[in-house]
Amino acid sequence: MITKKDNPTNNRDFEGYIPDVLDKLANQPDCNCTFELQLVADGKYGQERLDRSWSGMIGELMRGVR
Repeated sequence: MITKKDNPTNNRDFEGYIPDVLDKLANQPDCNCTFELQLVADGKYGQERLDRSWSGMIGELMRGVR
């Protein structure tokens, strides 16, 4: 996922595979969902650490970060 701006403030400021997939899912007739994209706090892409936790978006999802 990449950003169109240095300081993204809404979903339109992101582009790439994940924003495209989420947009397609949210626009399905049977899907009653919304989403909000944001940069992860640690700036990582997601990598398993030595303690078996994860960095990046994967880690935020696993920890329930909002």
